[in-house]
Amino acid sequence: MRLLSFRTRFNVQMVARSWVGLGLLCLLIVALPAACAEGRQAAPAVLAPTQQLPTPTAEVAPAPTLSPTPTIPVTPTPSPSTAPNFTAISSGYLHTCALRNDGIAVCWLTLAASESNANLAIFLGLPQVLANLGVSPPKDTLFLAISSGAALTCALRQDQTAVCWGEGLDYDRRGTAPKDERFTAISSGLRLACALRIDGTLLCWEPLAGAMQTEGVASPMAIQLEGGTSLTAISLGVTHACALRDDGTPVCWGSGHFWSFDDSKYGQASPPDGVRLTAISSGNEFTCGLHEDGSAICWGKDIDGESSPPEGERFAAISSGFDHTCALRGDGTPVCWGRNVEGQSSPPEGLRLMAISSGYWHTCGLDLDNDLVCWGGDEFGMTSPPENERFATISSGNFHTCALREDGTTVCWGDNQFGQATPPDGEQFVKLSSGAAHTCGLREDSKVLCWGELEGGRPAPVGGGNSREGSDSRAQPTAVTSPFDETDITDISSGFLLNCALRSNGAVVCSGGFSPPNQSDRFSAISSSYLYACGLHVDGTPICWGLDEIGRASPPEGERFAAISSAASHTCALREDGSAVCWGGEEYVATPSPPKGERFKTISSGLWHSCALRHDNSLVCWGWNLMSTLPGERFKAVSTGAVHTCALREDGSPVCWMGYAFGQVSPTTE
Repeated sequence: MRLLSFRTRFNVQMVARSWVGLGLLCLLIVALPAACAEGRQAAPAVLAPTQQLPTPTAEVAPAPTLSPTPTIPVTPTPSPSTAPNFTAISSGYLHTCALRNDGIAVCWLTLAASESNANLAIFLGLPQVLANLGVSPPKDTLFLAISSGAALTCALRQDQTAVCWGEGLDYDRRGTAPKDERFTAISSGLRLACALRIDGTLLCWEPLAGAMQTEGVASPMAIQLEGGTSLTAISLGVTHACALRDDGTPVCWGSGHFWSFDDSKYGQASPPDGVRLTAISSGNEFTCGLHEDGSAICWGKDIDGESSPPEGERFAAISSGFDHTCALRGDGTPVCWGRNVEGQSSPPEGLRLMAISSGYWHTCGLDLDNDLVCWGGDEFGMTSPPENERFATISSGNFHTCALREDGTTVCWGDNQFGQATPPDGEQFVKLSSGAAHTCGLREDSKVLCWGELEGGRPAPVGGGNSREGSDSRAQPTAVTSPFDETDITDISSGFLLNCALRSNGAVVCSGGFSPPNQSDRFSAISSSYLYACGLHVDGTPICWGLDEIGRASPPEGERFAAISSAASHTCALREDGSAVCWGGEEYVATPSPPKGERFKTISSGLWHSCALRHDNSLVCWGWNLMSTLPGERFKAVSTGAVHTCALREDGSPVCWMGYAFGQVSPTTE
């Protein structure tokens, strides 16, 4: 798979995953001073409440050192950076959070990479839901440690008190962590959070109790572990938890109830006798740890090899995800094992990290410049365009992309469950437009051909899957439909449940009953989206029609535009001088605000973000909490999808990326 590392304020590539379910996740142990920066290490010495977040170093070493554990240094020295860097990272099931070097928390979502979930999210108002999924940290708060759970996040403030946020926990209900307690480490799980007091005793509570019906104890409960010794590390999995005593011996409990010491189905709560560990990390019914010599040991479920670490390796940090584990060698190179369906266990070559955190279907780390790097989770291969190809135009749908070669032939990649990534054989097109789950092409003879799911509930007879799996989807017949009878079509635009076409006389025709209210209107441009469409009259005035629940079909009055692009939540347009104007998203998110003082030559709107090309072919993206900037690149075309963006370099080679990052409205390269 293709991995892109960005050196901007929120340098993250995230991959879309399901947000509909609440479940599942092994979560990272976070210990002061940098929560996850040490990869589920044992907790270091207690910090004074007033101590500032320490400056990160270029070492990967277990903390604290349990004699005679040697420190394993990372030899490269990070290069200086003027952009806000990060000191800690924690990957959860639905989201990932990181701490900037100034102590501010930044969280982002791993959105659903499926058509059904995306469509559901659109109509339910996904941003409202996301605000309660552990991705909205308290404002004006500085943290020392952070831990992402399944649907919640917990963190330690600089005075070492705890705060949690997430599902059902809005800004007025953050008092779900124990008050008047000071902690040295914290870990979030499925619905449970545990933290180590300064004296090494363990306190657990359910942050979501009261916000939703859960089993267990709502109020904090001190956990008395066998042996009576203090603890140095705690890690919560999905159905169990493990901790390290101060002598390095592990102790675990679970499975059906977090307060129970019962064994579990796979023995994940039964560590081997006589082991001494320097780090421990709990996953989904399995646990991994590091011996004092740096060798890894795992126990519990081993269906996908998650409990089978490589032999002969020595590691300095370890982090278990849902069904996979990643660890760092002494030189910072990552090694992963376990489930690898979405590439979560395949780190890019040549990568050197100071910290690592494994999530559900993805893995993230901090590189030697303290920037964020993530991989995995691209189930449909939408960020993996074909290699050694050159294209003239490109168009992205929800989770697929199609592009035209110079000879007019089409190549598609990504989600193909409705045949949207399987263009018809032997056809040549002059224009392409990808909708939510279908694609349309305009032939030179003005004939429009479409493939995929066109009208909702009428998918093409192609088996589910994606174009990256290596299966020959062309072996199955693909339904090709022509939604228009007109023979003078000059442009097309595909949306969700509709297609619109521009005729040579300026008239617009749309499928699904979405044609313009005044059939005598004449247009110069058209853009279709989710149950609505927008167009530009020949004088540049905008008009929109269709479903207008969030202001997306209510363009500003008195404006004249040269280009327009509509998306699920908003519409953006370019004035004649190249300045951008956006509207919509009023109910769910702030109206997308393009950068001021910029001038663009082309624009493309995605689900909740937009991208545009400057006249020098450099790329700028903005929108609802979106990270997306490609420094140093020049492009001739850009197209935004639901959760990914694709662009064509000046030589026609494609590049794609994806990711939502919370806390940033207008990306900058400062």
